[in-house]
Amino acid sequence: NAGSVNISGRSDLREGKRLEVQGRHKTGKSIPLEISIGGFSTKEGKFYTAIVRDITERKVAEINLQRKLLIEKIVSAISARLVGVADFDQAIFDSLKEIQSYSKARTVFILIKNKQSKTIRQTYTWNDQGQSNYLYKQYDKFHLLSEWFFIELDGKHELLIPDTSKMTDDLEQHRTALETLGIRSLLLLPVITNGGVVGCLGLDNIEHPGLWTVEEFNLLITLSNLFSNAFQRRTIEQDLIESEEIHRILLEATREGMAILDLQGRIAEVSNITLEIVKAISREEVIGRRFLEFIPDELRKNKGAFSTDKVREGITQTVELTLLRNDGSRFAGEVNISLLRKGFEETKGYLVVIRDISERKKMDKQLIHTERMAGIGLMAAGMAHEINQPLNHISLS
Repeated sequence: NAGSVNISGRSDLREGKRLEVQGRHKTGKSIPLEISIGGFSTKEGKFYTAIVRDITERKVAEINLQRKLLIEKIVSAISARLVGVADFDQAIFDSLKEIQSYSKARTVFILIKNKQSKTIRQTYTWNDQGQSNYLYKQYDKFHLLSEWFFIELDGKHELLIPDTSKMTDDLEQHRTALETLGIRSLLLLPVITNGGVVGCLGLDNIEHPGLWTVEEFNLLITLSNLFSNAFQRRTIEQDLIESEEIHRILLEATREGMAILDLQGRIAEVSNITLEIVKAISREEVIGRRFLEFIPDELRKNKGAFSTDKVREGITQTVELTLLRNDGSRFAGEVNISLLRKGFEETKGYLVVIRDISERKKMDKQLIHTERMAGIGLMAAGMAHEINQPLNHISLS
């Protein structure tokens, strides 16, 4: 009375056998059944019994378990892929491919917005055609949607639209834009760095999004967190690279040699001008050495310039030193020493500015010599004048 099942023609029907077959409920719905075959004999002959069980719940549990195991596998694979990867963009595309394969979505994408606006800065897309840096051809309609995406995701875990045709009238403009782009369903999750939404992970045209389990939604939330961490690391790395570039530009922006020392007085970084001044071919010849090595042994009484109270208090010290070049030759140098620290933070090291003042010293000597010669000339002229005066009187007399 509950339904029907047809097992005629089955060659595997025998006593003690359990079969899994598809039956039909009285409502017409197809359901999975398990049939246990038993038997007994009488005078009339051999008889068989069949116990039929509806195993829908068991099948659902098995499917959910399989999906859960697959979810854990996907999370583990993507997590490993995004950590310490050399090609960051390719790792993102490979992850999107895996998500699309699991979700059966038409398109899986990540949007990264500009810092100062809600416009799109970068797009990662995976669909049936493979990877792309573009999402939809009708950019004007999508631009309208992207601003709405980020507004809706602010402070939320996800934005789910199971059926775009059922969107409320106050979202008619957005509904029209979505339908024009062929989007029947949409799921968005935020990509967050430093506490703010910087992008989103999206899936469109998902098969039966309303039937997704809690574990599957948790999978996507976990993946959006993984992407958030990955993009945050990427941002930090890019900021570090930019900082290093600015640092390098500053080092090379002056014709004076610059060197950064650690707290032990070892050279951590130098500019190219410093290498020219000390006649070093490469940074490897200089980095790691103590700065005092560039001062002749007998003149190292000036080493206290690095540890005076004034320097520790942040007061820049300027000293004139005879310095050694890498080839052992000497030159006159002027060295400015200051602390590297921000505000009242702990000192990071020393900034040393080096000037080769050899030419200036030569000019100073020439100037002194010229002044002395001029003084001698004046003195000689004065003496000649004093001598000539009485001689003139005598001559006239």
